[in-house]
Formats: sequence, structure tokens, C-alpha cells
Amino acid sequence: MEIYCKIGTYQDKKKEIPMEVSLHDGSYTNNIDVVLDYWKNSFSNLYNARDFVSSPNVNQHVEGSDLIFNTSITIVDVKKAVDKAKVGKAIGVDNVYAKILKNDAAVLFLHSLFNICFDNGIVPSIWNKCIINPIPKSSCSGPRDHMSYRGISLAFSVYKIYCSIFPANI
Repeated sequence: MEIYCKIGTYQDKKKEIPMEVSLHDGSYTNNIDVVLDYWKNSFSNLYNARDFVSSPNVNQHVEGSDLIFNTSITIVDVKKAVDKAKVGKAIGVDNVYAKILKNDAAVLFLHSLFNICFDNGIVPSIWNKCIINPIPKSSCSGPRDHMSYRGISLAFSVYKIYCSIFPANI
């Protein structure tokens, strides 16, 4: 997944998140390229960690579950997913608000797009990109320490709708 660091872009965020980081040797730097690269690498390492605890239900077969995944996506599925999409949320790399997709023309387009993705088993590679917005964990943490922030991922609106169509518990 490709990550864009977008820190300090809003006036109120500039007060909370300093554009400098503490390096491994204890020194500080405010070189913008080093700061953004440091944040990018830190959040990439967290995302790409392979220390997942394996669940005992991972390989368990649910009777009839293969029927769900062998049928095409219906326009009703897309309409339900679009209607459930939350409006007023932060936008991702695509700069598309979910509210814009809540019309019949967009639903028809998304239906066609989603079926192409589903039938071919691929999604556009651009959907792998997101903006990671750092949010301070607490006010007592060191503001220059990258681990004192949570990374909130802002993904493509269309991709979030696509993912919401599939059942999460199967």
C-alpha cells in the first residue's frame, strides 16, 4: 500500500503536530523531506507488520458461503452500499465525497465497475493508496515521537463502498 503523509496541512493541526521528529540518535530534525519520510516509514512498518495472530476459524468452511461469492453484484447491492455510505467524513486521495455518489447515474456506473472488478478478481491499483492522518494519542506524549500518534487511513470513497458490499463475517 502506498502512503501519503499529510501532516500539518490545517492551521489547527500545525499547533498539535510539529514538523520535526526525533531521530534514532536523539537529535531532532525539521527537514521536511526527512520528516515526511520518517513518518511514512514508521506507519508503513506498522501496516506491513506480519505479527498477526492466526484465528482458529480462518480456514473453516461455512456451508453455503461459496454461493455468496459466486454470484455477480446486483444493482440493489450497490444501491444499499451507497445509501449506507457515511456523508460528512474526511475524503481520501480521490477527493470524492460519498454524498456525490448518492445518485442513480453514479450507482449505475459503480455497478458496472464493481462487476468488472469482481469478475476479473482485481481492483484498480490506485485504490491501494491512502492518506494517513496522524492523530495524537494523548496530550502527555512527546509531540516529536511518531509512536505517540495514531494513523487514521483515508481511503478512496469508491473502494470503501466496494468493500462494504461483501459480508465481513464469512
